[in-house]
Amino acid sequence: MTDINTLINQFTALPDWQARYRALILLGKTLPAPSEAELGQMRQLGGCEVPIFFALENDKVRLYSQSRIINGLFVILLSQLAALKNTPEALDIHATLAKCGISDNLSATRLAGLKEIEKQIKTALCPAN
Repeated sequence: MTDINTLINQFTALPDWQARYRALILLGKTLPAPSEAELGQMRQLGGCEVPIFFALENDKVRLYSQSRIINGLFVILLSQLAALKNTPEALDIHATLAKCGISDNLSATRLAGLKEIEKQIKTALCPAN
């Protein structure tokens, strides 16, 4: 998993949204695709333009979408979560995407989908909240 600060630095160094969009797509290709059997065991979440899948296995979050740009966003989210090892309640994907210069260019449905995933992660990892 790429360090979240490295990702933020890479995205902020890009000159414009088109370059960031291409970088998101390339980043999305790095997210391992689950097998059909694994995908069948993952929970499908609503609120996004395309189906998104979520699973929690031994305190490890797995995310997947058929959209490469969404998977790129998932890599950023998972990198941020990895940086928050003992404090997953501090997860704030919108703030991180803003630091990357990405959030202003995402559709409301993509942002809603990410917010739903953030909520599911916090509920799964921080049941007391």
